[in-house]
Amino acid sequence: MLIAILVLFAVLSIVYNVATPLFEGPDEAAHFLYIDYLATGKGLPALDDAPREVLWEGLQQPPLYYALGALLTGWVERSDLRELLWHNPHRGGETGGINLYYHSTPEAFPYRGTTLAVHLARLLNTLCGVVTVLATFLAAREIFPRSAVFALGAAAVVAFNPQFLFTGGSVSNDGLLAMWCALGIWLLLRMLRRNDLSRRDALWLGLIAGLAAAAKSSGLAFAVPAALAVAITARRRRSWAILWRGCAAVTSGIILLGGWWYFRNLGLYGDPLARNGLIAIGADIIRPEALPLGETLVYSTWLQKSFWGVFGNGVLMDFAVYHALEVAMRVSLLGLAVWLVRQMVRRSADSVQWLSLGLLALWSGVIYLSLVRFMQTVDATNQGRLLFPAISALAILFLWGLSGFFPERLRVAPAVLASTGLLVLAVVVPFRYILPAYAHPPMRADLANEPAAAGMPVRFAEQIELLDYAITPLEVTPGNPIHVTLDWRCLAPLEASYKLFIHVLGYDGERLTQLDTIPYRGRFATVLWQPGQEFRDEYDLFITGKARPSIGRIQIGFFPWDDPGNRLSAFTPDGRLIGDHIDLAPFKIAPRTNERPAATTATHIAFGDIATLTGYDLQPVPAHAGEPLTWTLYWEAKMPPGVDYTVFVHVLDRAANIVAQQDMPPQGGNYPTSIWATGEFIADPRTLTLPEDLPAGTYALAVGWYEPGSGQRLPATAAGQPVPDGRAVVCALEVE
Repeated sequence: MLIAILVLFAVLSIVYNVATPLFEGPDEAAHFLYIDYLATGKGLPALDDAPREVLWEGLQQPPLYYALGALLTGWVERSDLRELLWHNPHRGGETGGINLYYHSTPEAFPYRGTTLAVHLARLLNTLCGVVTVLATFLAAREIFPRSAVFALGAAAVVAFNPQFLFTGGSVSNDGLLAMWCALGIWLLLRMLRRNDLSRRDALWLGLIAGLAAAAKSSGLAFAVPAALAVAITARRRRSWAILWRGCAAVTSGIILLGGWWYFRNLGLYGDPLARNGLIAIGADIIRPEALPLGETLVYSTWLQKSFWGVFGNGVLMDFAVYHALEVAMRVSLLGLAVWLVRQMVRRSADSVQWLSLGLLALWSGVIYLSLVRFMQTVDATNQGRLLFPAISALAILFLWGLSGFFPERLRVAPAVLASTGLLVLAVVVPFRYILPAYAHPPMRADLANEPAAAGMPVRFAEQIELLDYAITPLEVTPGNPIHVTLDWRCLAPLEASYKLFIHVLGYDGERLTQLDTIPYRGRFATVLWQPGQEFRDEYDLFITGKARPSIGRIQIGFFPWDDPGNRLSAFTPDGRLIGDHIDLAPFKIAPRTNERPAATTATHIAFGDIATLTGYDLQPVPAHAGEPLTWTLYWEAKMPPGVDYTVFVHVLDRAANIVAQQDMPPQGGNYPTSIWATGEFIADPRTLTLPEDLPAGTYALAVGWYEPGSGQRLPATAAGQPVPDGRAVVCALEVE
């Protein structure tokens, strides 16, 4: 079974390796540039002879991992490295692309050049991961020598952690450090179990402590649990020789294998960790002032998610997955407490288990506290992978806690459940989250041949062509999404990266939704488009819950990603300039409810088969010359015509002469009759300004409908009788 877990880890790690585009792992480009620098024979980078991009990792990271990477990849021709480091300048979130770099054909299989070298360097971490999983199994067996299932479960928790698999498929020194620390924890637990430290074991312990320090500066922390375990063993054996042997081995290993690098930094930069060097190159991740502890602890809560899986530059799993994992962690903590209480009552645990629990807790705490300090001084460090030096300890503690609710004979249950659940998640992650996050759209060859909407195609600057579009549904209520499908074709190479803007407008042109995005939800920048390519681009745009019922309009266009004011011109198929955007077909923003309004005065005047005037409100009463008059008409839609009609309002004197009037669609065109639905009630407020010289007296307010193209009025019926000329007098108006 252990072999199966190791094989599954290796296979899955390679899957993650293949699924992740080049340089999308955490700081992967900087890690590989350090490898490349060493592989070219330039020696260790220093401030006066290495480029900033190499110094980023070259100053702060010991060289062991990078030297091994250089040995592994140095034979590969890497002249295309700079070509592949094609920065995405607008990276960030869905609209700018989650990808840190653009990715194109040279990255495709079969791998060559730098692409091959990066994938080989990633395999080094896969190998480290295999050893880490094995060391976790061996460490768990030292604690529970009679429970192979528990040890297998702990190994599986490490092997099927999606973030650890992602790290195993990336270029990073985190995997190497995790391996040395996992091996070291195993040696310490074995020392506690055997209650002895032989000369050979001391040599191995010193070697691993030194290699951990040479892998990453946080590896220095391994000296803490090593010193404690040696001291405990020496006290139990009452042996000064063991204490001397162990401390000398760890100290010598660190000094001989890793110390030289820290002394070099001290001489060059006055700081063994080279922080001064990072400040000198303008590393903006160094905080000018330490973050307060309270803020740091809040900042560190992201570790609960990123320990299990936050990939690349922010590729997330479903939050339900994080919630389930967080619940499992809390259950595990409670289970540890249950185990402790049970053992204190029954006293069934042997002393080695107590010591092992303390050692694992200490090591996990040391790594967490050192990371907290690191987060206080360095930004962008609340990353779960930085806990991986303690991943074997954390995995054992996690499963130990889950097992705390079960008697020893049933300890197989949590091991099987945790292993199976994480295995399923590990298999799903590359295909559900990582691949889609970086995927380019599938290319189509049939879009130009499909029936298109009116006015299509439209061209933008003779480079981009909108072949067709679709909007669904054509009626939406506030708080719900509308789906927009855009079919694009590239007409000519684009040297600039353009953002697509999609603006949804509502009542009086209010902007309800604004999306400025690199096409295909940030994943397919225009600089990657090739002439003749056709693809479909889809978006869900949410209509704010505060939107007023109205006709909705969608405007789209393009602008350079860093210059929103310089939009591309849009042209019709015959070359006529449209403007700097195009309007798609309108849609309806419908009211959430349809209630009959409470009108001050009720009426019943029908206009054709289209609508009935059911009432009105009039303010102010009486009216005054030269001042506005607000007349709100309440309509009930009968058989909407599907076309737009205009409503006219006339103020008539005693001779039926028009002294004031207003002609406009309902709600000023915001809610035209073309979007009305049968049985719908519509409030139609209208404001007229009466002439300043209007004499005081009694006037009449009349209303009617006409078709704007022909001017043909709709017939009107009041009290069952036809109204002459389709103009219905509704009420009298007193003017003072």
